[in-house]
Amino acid sequence: MNRKLGQLIKAALFALPFALPGVALAQSATGTSGSTSGAATDTANPAAQDLGLRANELVTALSAAVNGRGGGKADLAQGSGKGAAGIDAALAALRAEIGRS
Repeated sequence: MNRKLGQLIKAALFALPFALPGVALAQSATGTSGSTSGAATDTANPAAQDLGLRANELVTALSAAVNGRGGGKADLAQGSGKGAAGIDAALAALRAEIGRS
């Protein structure tokens, strides 16, 4: 389901006017009794890629902050992790990556 959601988000971003950069992140979390894990799908349209934003690099930074891993292509990537306590750090890492562009 996460990949399908990412593909829908990607389609919406790629429909933006060609000069408007767009990056989107979809997150989900699941867990029971103290054990929480999460997944993320990230997408970047061509205008965002022209600015140096790559979905695979963004999801790698996110996943590392939640004790996980991820990867994919420049336009669509997925990742997951088991350290839900690191979600705030993951979002900060994403903001930092976007801020460098």
